[in-house]
Amino acid sequence: MKHRKIWIAVILSIFFFLMIGSNLEKSMIWDEPVFIMNGLYYLQEGITYNSNQPILGGILNAIPLTILGIEPLPFEEINYLFKDAKSVFPYYGENDLDQITFWARIGTILFSVLVAFFVYKWAKELYGVKAGIFAMFMYSFSITILAWSVSANQDLLCIGLLFIGFYCFWKYLKTERKKYLLFTALVYGLALSSKMTALFLIPIFVLNYFIFHHTIQWNTFKRFLITFILLAFLSWLTLTAVHIGDARPLYDVNDPFYQYGEGTFFRT
Repeated sequence: MKHRKIWIAVILSIFFFLMIGSNLEKSMIWDEPVFIMNGLYYLQEGITYNSNQPILGGILNAIPLTILGIEPLPFEEINYLFKDAKSVFPYYGENDLDQITFWARIGTILFSVLVAFFVYKWAKELYGVKAGIFAMFMYSFSITILAWSVSANQDLLCIGLLFIGFYCFWKYLKTERKKYLLFTALVYGLALSSKMTALFLIPIFVLNYFIFHHTIQWNTFKRFLITFILLAFLSWLTLTAVHIGDARPLYDVNDPFYQYGEGTFFRT
């Protein structure tokens, strides 16, 4: 297809600027501050509270805010953790609600552009360049994708990592090259680090492995065991690496979230 790169660049550029325009107008969603402040605590203090999800999304949201000098609430000023994250943190000290809202979503917006490219890449490998560009167009101008790409929470991050992870797994099944198994484990570990929903991909991995190999024989089953033991171990290493800064006992009496207000109930 002629001018393929131009079409890709135009679609991705329009997609990006649509998200930026929406970000400028869209107010903060009720649960975004909970994940944002958790990521700030992890990056600045090395600890987290239980936001009901793993920490990767909060880290992605908090990186630009750490550079900008946004402050989380001091531990001693926490009374009701989730409530204070939503109603006190965005206005604490020199914090600016609009600045926090805009910059916390930039990581998710950039990641959604990356997912759009992988939609193109996978569709192209399956059905050709025209199909790849059409699939990327459908993704980029989906109302649902545009809405969730402009949000500082884990949903788009998790589903995007699952998509990329399954693409890598498909490449491994096709080529049997070990590097694609490594990429699958790395990306799936990141998906697990973003949202617990990623656990549901495990039976889909297993089912597709046997569908791809058609028959169940001893050699196939032995290869299956080796593949999934490696996949589980490497994904666990990735999950651990993301959360390593907060590795401590579940009930740590020295944890400041145990010492102040409602924070005594929460722990990652």
